[in-house]
Amino acid sequence: MSSSNSSATTRSSEFVQSFPIGTAGVIGLCCSAHVSQIVLDVNVRHFTMAPRLVLHLHQCYRIVTSCFVHGSLMHISMNMLSTATIGALLERRFGTLSHLVIILWSIVLTGIFYLSLAVAAQKLAGSDDLLNSHALGFSGIMFHLLVLESNLTPNATRSIFGFINVPSYAYPVAMLVVMQVIMPNISFTGHLCGIVAGMLHLYGFLDCIMLKESTLQEMEQWNMLRFLMTKDNFVPTPSASSANSESRTRRDPGAFLVHMRRGCKRARTLCGSLVETIQVTIFGRGRRANSNIYLGNLINPHDDSGEDDGLILGDDLTDRQVSQLV
Repeated sequence: MSSSNSSATTRSSEFVQSFPIGTAGVIGLCCSAHVSQIVLDVNVRHFTMAPRLVLHLHQCYRIVTSCFVHGSLMHISMNMLSTATIGALLERRFGTLSHLVIILWSIVLTGIFYLSLAVAAQKLAGSDDLLNSHALGFSGIMFHLLVLESNLTPNATRSIFGFINVPSYAYPVAMLVVMQVIMPNISFTGHLCGIVAGMLHLYGFLDCIMLKESTLQEMEQWNMLRFLMTKDNFVPTPSASSANSESRTRRDPGAFLVHMRRGCKRARTLCGSLVETIQVTIFGRGRRANSNIYLGNLINPHDDSGEDDGLILGDDLTDRQVSQLV
């Protein structure tokens, strides 16, 4: 019994030591903030993303603090489990410093997109609901990371809770829809902003603000960051020639427009088919469209030979046919 406990302790210790330090730091920060909320009985509405307060009272700190506070134990548990899985994979691929830079920019960008959508909803639709809302949690950042991870995975498909498989590139959008159906109280706008930020990053639109590999490698030589470099779970920034280099994962921005055009065509076709299906289901196919449907043998409705072996389904029934139906 003691040997088994010792081996389990050893495996746990090895896992903790090998877990990327950047992802561990983010999880630790979120968990510390949640414990402080409970112990100090903090009103989280002072730290949430509230567009009206940010825009009119200039409480810009909410863009950052809203990502690290959570509404419940279940909320933070789900977000941190996703962070531990997806964040660790990306950090091992991009390096610790690059991963932290991505998270920092994601916090800023998702906040800006959220504010923009709130203002657009007020100006275009006359709705103040989003402007007066309070959003919180790390899930918007997670959807940014999820877009990167799902598009860089070698797997062609991915399972949605074990029920259905979807293409890996469509997994974030599928999860957005499924989670909204299962938990309608979650922030659809916050998750959508994370997906938009992830798509812009994936297709290279954020290259101008992301640090290059050479710059990150120079930063790793700074004395102030020496305490990180000495950690066994610190992931160095891969070189530009490495297979794990982030530069090899970025797509041409022009491809984004091509994929968007294809996606719009598919969406238009799908919507057209859906509308047609609903129309036929409710109103039927119409007299003209149904004129070639028969019971019995299929015959030509325009045949004047008089050989009527089948019964026509429609409004043009003769008295003889009606008596036969009766």
